[in-house]
Amino acid sequence: MGPGAAARYGHWVTESEWAALPEDLDERRLAEVLTGMGIETKPSTLQKWRQRGGGPPWWRMFGRAYYTRDKLRAWLEAQQKVATTRPRRARGEQT
Repeated sequence: MGPGAAARYGHWVTESEWAALPEDLDERRLAEVLTGMGIETKPSTLQKWRQRGGGPPWWRMFGRAYYTRDKLRAWLEAQQKVATTRPRRARGEQT
């Protein structure tokens, strides 16, 4: 992933780490992965995100929610925020 969203949360996720993840993760495993990246997450948080909208894209099979590795990565990268305000000037600073 390089210096993307996961790096922003304090953990560099390398390509080999991504490749080592299963293609589809259940909510327990995804919570572990996100927590390992510094995004403290519990399975109950993922459940709330699904109910309220938000969180990574998911799909359901046999009554269980799953998350696809590639969609998770895209979601993490989309979470990066860019400052929308200008930095404040120091007192007396000219423009």
